[in-house]
Amino acid sequence: MHAALLVTLTARAGQAEPPITVRESDDYVEVETDALRARINKRGYVSGIAAGSLLDKKTGARDAGFGLHIMDFLLGPGWKDDGYSRDPKLHGNLPRHYVEGPQVCTQAKRLTPEVVRGKGFVAVRLRYRFTQAAPGLKAGSLWEQTLVFQPGLRYVLSGERITSVNALDNVCYRIDMPGHIRHKDGDRFAQVYLSYRGKIPASAFAKDFGPDGKFLY
Repeated sequence: MHAALLVTLTARAGQAEPPITVRESDDYVEVETDALRARINKRGYVSGIAAGSLLDKKTGARDAGFGLHIMDFLLGPGWKDDGYSRDPKLHGNLPRHYVEGPQVCTQAKRLTPEVVRGKGFVAVRLRYRFTQAAPGLKAGSLWEQTLVFQPGLRYVLSGERITSVNALDNVCYRIDMPGHIRHKDGDRFAQVYLSYRGKIPASAFAKDFGPDGKFLY
């Protein structure tokens, strides 16, 4: 991250950095660079970048999903009778059970973004403390997300950290990655790229399958 930032600034030596504009309303924070524009919701469907709001100015393209890096809840390995869905089309045969919730994107209702301005970047930080825990566990783990915008870059850096109040092994969390695309038989995209698999044509997604059914998607 620091190396990429150094290169960007060096390439513009002697020139003024393109401005990064931040607009705020009661409902969202909007960040705009010379390359991108995106919104981070304060209330409603929260966490990550709001659905359809990420605009790539070079191509005019927008994300075609439910949002980018959207947060759900904490999970542990193995099935338990706790209501976590075992529908293979949703979660596949990947045994998990609830650890802490609720689902941030739909149940947190309101977040208070913190805007951080620095030399050559603007960051937006989000935080949420879980309020519901599985039997025998404590609630109160802290989720934090930082979204970093830089001039000239057609992507956003996104990082997350969870500070757990429970001592547990192999805890994971469920998120909506960019692959959570709104489509019918692959009609809204040409391909999906997975770093561990390469390019996958839209036709491969014409029929529903679980995440462990193909591509570990």
